[in-house]
Amino acid sequence: MALTELQCQKAKPKERDYALPDTDGLFLLVRSTGGKSWKCDFVLRGKRHKPGLGKYPAVSLAEARRLLIAARRLAEHGQ
Repeated sequence: MALTELQCQKAKPKERDYALPDTDGLFLLVRSTGGKSWKCDFVLRGKRHKPGLGKYPAVSLAEARRLLIAARRLAEHGQ
């Protein structure tokens, strides 16, 4: 099930870092220190990559989804 903006806002730090999954490999990483950042997960040339897409709330959920699409297009072209 896809994340909502409200779930992102209400995500609280825990003892350990944790991820809130969205769709298509996008997730919000919530750090134990309270910071939140967007990451995506994909395979490029047989290797798994988890590039960062920006910090939340500077990068909104909608913008993170757009960045994910752009990152996947680059990965399809081997970049």
